[in-house]
Amino acid sequence: TDLEYAEDYFEKMYKDADLRPEVLRLYHLHSIKKFLSNKGAYRWSEFTMLEKAAFKFKQANISFVIVNNPENPLELDLYKESEWYKDYLKFYSELSKHSVKFYDHKESVPKTQDFIDSHHLSYSGSEKMIKNYSEIIKENTK
Repeated sequence: TDLEYAEDYFEKMYKDADLRPEVLRLYHLHSIKKFLSNKGAYRWSEFTMLEKAAFKFKQANISFVIVNNPENPLELDLYKESEWYKDYLKFYSELSKHSVKFYDHKESVPKTQDFIDSHHLSYSGSEKMIKNYSEIIKENTK
């Protein structure tokens, strides 16, 4: 069931994470996203660099595609309604002024069991995204 999966997921992913190097990075990511979800709108310095790169690609007539990949709903639900995340998505959408094509697939795989961890798809999850990725590639191939 979804409840059993959620219980297993959080135990498997985060129990004793400080003692398990294989999940420590994902635990830190989880903690930071929880923190940011309460912070409000926030722009990293990397956003400025991304804008500069997008501008240069546009000048050189080079396609630039950004895909917001699916994320496990157990993680996404922690922050998807936060001001920080809405601003994050707004930033990527606004890159269209530099001819960046942004595809938001954060909820394209809504079943938690289609994820191995916070953001890696299982085989069945990958099968569900193949059509989306194929369309993005076709749409952006000259």
